[in-house]
Amino acid sequence: MALLFMDSFDHYATADMSEKWTAVGGTGTVAIGATGRNSTQGFSCPTNNLSAYATATVLGGVDEVIIGAAVKVASKGPSEASGFFVLGSASVWECGLMILPDLTLRPFRVTSASYNPGTGTQYYATYIGSASAVSLQLGVWAYIELRMKVHDTLGTCIVRVNGLEALNLTGLDTLYTTNVLTRFALAGESYNPNNYFSFVFDDLVVMDTTGALNNSFIGDVTISAIYPSGAGNSSGWTPSAGSNYQNVDEATPNDDTDYNSTSTLNAKDLYTFADAPAGADIRAVQVLAAVRKGAEGPGQVKLVTRSNSADYDSVAKGIGGTSYSYVRQVLEADPGSGSPLAAWTESGFNAAEFGIKKTG
Repeated sequence: MALLFMDSFDHYATADMSEKWTAVGGTGTVAIGATGRNSTQGFSCPTNNLSAYATATVLGGVDEVIIGAAVKVASKGPSEASGFFVLGSASVWECGLMILPDLTLRPFRVTSASYNPGTGTQYYATYIGSASAVSLQLGVWAYIELRMKVHDTLGTCIVRVNGLEALNLTGLDTLYTTNVLTRFALAGESYNPNNYFSFVFDDLVVMDTTGALNNSFIGDVTISAIYPSGAGNSSGWTPSAGSNYQNVDEATPNDDTDYNSTSTLNAKDLYTFADAPAGADIRAVQVLAAVRKGAEGPGQVKLVTRSNSADYDSVAKGIGGTSYSYVRQVLEADPGSGSPLAAWTESGFNAAEFGIKKTG
C-alpha cells in the first residue's frame, strides 16, 4: 500500500467530520463548506482562540510520509508562524511543515508533548533546516506536497509547490520521540487571535513510500466525489424506502433519514456509479460507506468492488458503534484487470460497481 487516505471534502458537512476524521479541534471554527477549488467544497481552518485542526490516524506505523493538498492562505498575522501539515505518533506530535509570516515554508520539530497542531515555534516546537526561497501568495491556491522522513540524524524534508521543488533538505533531526508515525493533521495557527494564519484545504492525498504505485510525488491532483446512480448486481439489504441506491446517493450523509440495513450474514448491496470525469487519469479509487450498528455488539462489513463480472471483497471492517462512521478501502489498481493488476482506466471505472457486504 502506498496511498493511504484522500479527501475531496465534497461528500460531507462540518457536522459529519467526526464520521471521517479521528479528532477535530476548534469546534465552531473549522468548517466544511463551499470554499474549495473549482467551485467545490473545502476544509477551512479559521481560528478564534481555539486549536483549529483535523487529524486522521491512518499512517500505520511508517517513518516516511507524503502529504499533498491544495492550500490557500486566506489570512495571516504580522509575526507568528503556523504548522499546517503535522505528523504524529500514537501519543505525541513529531514534526511537520510550517509557513512563516513572509509566506515561505520551513520544516519544524516538536519539542514538547504539549504541542498542538497548527501552532508556531513559539509554542513547543523549533525550526529545522532552512526556509524555502519560494513564497506563497495570499489568497491564491497552491498545491503543496511534503515528503518527510522522521529520524534523529537522517531526517529529510522535500517540498514541492505547484510541481516545482521548493526545499530538499537532508541530515535533519526531525525526531521528537519516535519514528513510528500513525497520524497526521491539517491545521491553522490559533493561539493569538490577532496574529494567526487562516487556511483552506482541498484535494488531499496522504501516502507512504511503499508499493509499486503512488509511492512518490504525484503532482497536483483533483479528488472527485462520485455517488451511486443505480442498482447494481446485488440488492440484498433492506431499503428504508424506495430503491436501495436511492438511500445512499446523497452528497451529504443524512444518517437515519433513509438507509439500507440487514441482519443477514453475507447479504450484499452493489450500486452503479456516475461516470468519472471525461479524460480522467485515475490514480486510485477510495470506496467509502457510512455505517453504524443497530445495537451494541458484534458488527463487521466488507466493501465490495465488482469489476469484469467478478466481485472483490476488502478485508473486514469493524463497525465502531451505534453512531455513524465511515469505513473505507483504497484501490490503487483495478482488481478485475488481470494478473498483474493494472491501474484503473476511465472505462474500467465507469463499468465497475461498488457496495457493501455484512460479514459479522
